[in-house]
Amino acid sequence: MRPVQGSLGINRGSTYLVAFLMFTGLCSAQSLIEQDLAYGLTFHNRVMASNNAITSGPMHEKLRVIFTNLVNTPLVQQGPPLPYSLFYLARPDANAASGAGGRLYVTDGLTRVTDGDDGMLAFAIGHEVAHSLQQHVVKKFLREIEHEQMLLWYRRRIAYGDRRANWELVGYVTAHGIAERKIERDEENKADLVGLQIAAQAGYHPDFAIQLTHAMRNQHKDQSKFMAFFSDHPRWATREERISKNYDVALNTFSARWPVVAQSPGGVPSQITAYQASTAAPAPTSEPRVAAVSSNGATAALSSAPPVATPANGLVNVTFTSSPPGALVSFSGMAVAYTPCVIKLEAQRYRVKMKLAGYADWAGEITVEAGKPSTVLGQMERSP
Repeated sequence: MRPVQGSLGINRGSTYLVAFLMFTGLCSAQSLIEQDLAYGLTFHNRVMASNNAITSGPMHEKLRVIFTNLVNTPLVQQGPPLPYSLFYLARPDANAASGAGGRLYVTDGLTRVTDGDDGMLAFAIGHEVAHSLQQHVVKKFLREIEHEQMLLWYRRRIAYGDRRANWELVGYVTAHGIAERKIERDEENKADLVGLQIAAQAGYHPDFAIQLTHAMRNQHKDQSKFMAFFSDHPRWATREERISKNYDVALNTFSARWPVVAQSPGGVPSQITAYQASTAAPAPTSEPRVAAVSSNGATAALSSAPPVATPANGLVNVTFTSSPPGALVSFSGMAVAYTPCVIKLEAQRYRVKMKLAGYADWAGEITVEAGKPSTVLGQMERSP
């Protein structure tokens, strides 16, 4: 989410100087995983020296469950054999970060900005798991070692009186800064896309990723495209565009493993939040009912009688029932819940399908109006 070195209270310059002196002679003899683990331990000790960890409580348990779901996905299990672990830090800033060696960090501020939403937290953590999976942090560390070696070479030339070395050093530092930020932006984009797949495999609908970008944009605001060129992170608007372009792939991944959204670990995204209603038949009402004609000629009755009060967040409660009950309700191919159920929807038009074994599918279009709870009754017809 944010550069881990700066975000967790670590002095970046001193970190790399110490690391440079400690590891320059060892890197050539170690594999990338060995370097990742070694640097990760050093880095973790510095993080925990300046931060307090939260080690218990409901939110700690929630993060543990989400993290376990993410690291047990096929995509992560097929990657480098890192000892993944998550640390919950008592910090007010909204942030998640990846350290080297499979260690990840989530701040208390992030849980507050996301209102502790499982889905949004899953995509924030999934993004950092993707950084670890692709070993971005240790790769950045190794680039910094090369950078320090180049600086030493230029300074040695200057010390020996090479007049051109001064100007070459200025040009090198400028070019390195721009190139490094471009690499880090690209790594962020890769982590966004891989993290999207990891979270989808783990059972978190990709709508949560878009909700997360909205929450983070509201928290941090967005920078101009010009300033983004000099930044190591893409703009939130850019990230949302990239998520949208890869949405269908992530949705296919999610749907293949979790055909019924309500039964997935993340549940239904807040725009379409489902929960089971009472199995008792709805009370009779004298309110007028309007019939919506489905594509197969069956009908669904829409009632303006409020079965449940309208939620305070602006979503509208729509009760879905079927005759007989037990039909699977889907929106645009996304299976949500079984009838009878109450689903909170935004005010707009929806394509709805009800599916029940032994009966012809019912499919139709409904219009949800702001502040007007309604009931949809699908009259299922037996298959010939």
